[in-house]
Amino acid sequence: MNRRDEIQSLLDSGVENGVSCGLSLSVVVENKRVQFEKKYFSGYCHKYQRDKAVDEKTVFDLASLTKPLVTTLLVANLVENKILTMNTAVSTLFQDIDMSRETADIELWQLLSHCSGLPAHRPYYVKLLGVPKQLRADWLLKTLLKEPLQYRSGTKHIYSDLGYLLLGQIVERCSGKSLDAYFKEKIAEPLGLSEQLFFIPDDQDKADRSYAYTEICPWSHSWLCGKVDDDNCRALGGVAGHAGLFGTVEGVTRLCSTLGAVWGGRDCSKMISGRMLKKLMTRVEGSTWCYGFDSPSAEASSAGKYFSPRSVGHLGFTGTSFWMDLERGISVVLLTNRVHPSRMNDKIRAFRPAIHNLVMNKVLDSIR
Repeated sequence: MNRRDEIQSLLDSGVENGVSCGLSLSVVVENKRVQFEKKYFSGYCHKYQRDKAVDEKTVFDLASLTKPLVTTLLVANLVENKILTMNTAVSTLFQDIDMSRETADIELWQLLSHCSGLPAHRPYYVKLLGVPKQLRADWLLKTLLKEPLQYRSGTKHIYSDLGYLLLGQIVERCSGKSLDAYFKEKIAEPLGLSEQLFFIPDDQDKADRSYAYTEICPWSHSWLCGKVDDDNCRALGGVAGHAGLFGTVEGVTRLCSTLGAVWGGRDCSKMISGRMLKKLMTRVEGSTWCYGFDSPSAEASSAGKYFSPRSVGHLGFTGTSFWMDLERGISVVLLTNRVHPSRMNDKIRAFRPAIHNLVMNKVLDSIR
């Protein structure tokens, strides 16, 4: 990858053309023949106040990257410790709470692979804001367990925030700890990533860092900076199973590198076994979804056209993503705040495959 300027130029043009006011990109190759890492930065943390340029210390709202990098890995930890199984039914976990018969039969693997039958999204925050803060998690759990299913569990795959809201509650109940505390204990601290990957609960002071701005909060009418952009997560206090994780490009890259090494047998992490990780990163029949992770679709994939069929990744609503080519040992992490100043900006859809195609072209050319 000796033609760095082409990648930097595309990032710069992304800022100039309004894809996002800030972009951070990491490219890592780790296989038996080649090892290298490159990082690229462009733009600013705020569209109108250009006093802080995006750099390696910039913290982004990772949005739905929370699903695979936090919730899925913590569920896997509980499965490997025999506290849960992939076939555990919701009914066995919440016997003290009234729930619909359909919801009771949902199994853990169905929640992980987005085929539970639960709807994609509900604006729970509208009612949550009228509930005392200390009661909101309980209110949400009871509401989730009575949510009418949109289809019979296991018959379709529809991406669902609700499934991961429920998984977050399952992790907390089974671990006896808050999701953020359990993530720190089992993943962030053992990997030395506590300063690069973290949640920011409402009851915790925001650290003095450089944060990429997102939108204006509809109820506080102030810019969201170091406060989670997702409305439901924000109403819950900043920690949830579907969103809430913040991090730097270094943090996401190092976690992806660890997962790639575990998958390839180059690392024996206490966080997760290679056997379990390979299970999570295997496609569910009839879908591009794995368990917690996505895989490139045959056409119009955000990963572009050069990632191998043995690749996994995920997107985040705020404009974040990671893709890992497991066979070739290649990871590409793209962090942006494309929702700043407005979520109506969808230029990231065309930019993602373009930057991935350029990067993969250069990487594959350099390692042949």
